Amino acid sequence: MFSLFLVFSLLLSCNPVLANTEIVNFGVVEDHLPLTIPASETWPVLRPNNSETRWEIRPAELGTHLQSICEPLHEGCPHESWFALDLDAPPWERYDKFTFRISYAAFNPADFQINIHTLPETTTSPRRKYARVRAVDTGVLTPKPGYLSTTDAAIPDSDLIPIIIVLEPLLLDAVPASLAPVVGFLAFLIACGIGATSIAWPHLSALATQAHCELSDGVQQEDKKRQ
Repeated sequence: MFSLFLVFSLLLSCNPVLANTEIVNFGVVEDHLPLTIPASETWPVLRPNNSETRWEIRPAELGTHLQSICEPLHEGCPHESWFALDLDAPPWERYDKFTFRISYAAFNPADFQINIHTLPETTTSPRRKYARVRAVDTGVLTPKPGYLSTTDAAIPDSDLIPIIIVLEPLLLDAVPASLAPVVGFLAFLIACGIGATSIAWPHLSALATQAHCELSDGVQQEDKKRQ
């Protein structure tokens, strides 16, 4: 059990958090916001063979309410980006739950909003979805790791913030596909810990009983000597 505790401790202590993440889990058959603007062929498409992409987005000015950015919905807003989600492509057609994730450097002062949109019911691709990503400046700069002074703080060269977009199915409607090996490994460790405990328990119990008997005999001998 100690080895299991050690493994969990190492997993929690390694790789300090240097990035922020925004996640939206969604179902294919759930009701989503309707797409009221024409879908553009220039929007990046996320599919099984291209489920991750790097992108840049220009956040709205500090003080802008996140929900009001690029509203009402219109084309060409500079503070949002659109991504087409090809959920029909194999092997994704087998899954009904997905996760859409944004990762960005922790020192970038921004908040993000993710919305999933769907095409009208008259279309031939009911599983085709669209992700709308909006960003706003929070105005709170966090120093980069290893900075030497306040003048070296993470002041970006431009107002574009680089982000990483990931789309992947949820296994068992809960576990991201990329985490399946980790979950399997942890389950293996837990099973090994339970097995080792069941094997060692009889021996530990026998030792505890023997120690208890020896302690009781010692106490009785001490009482006889005093008498």
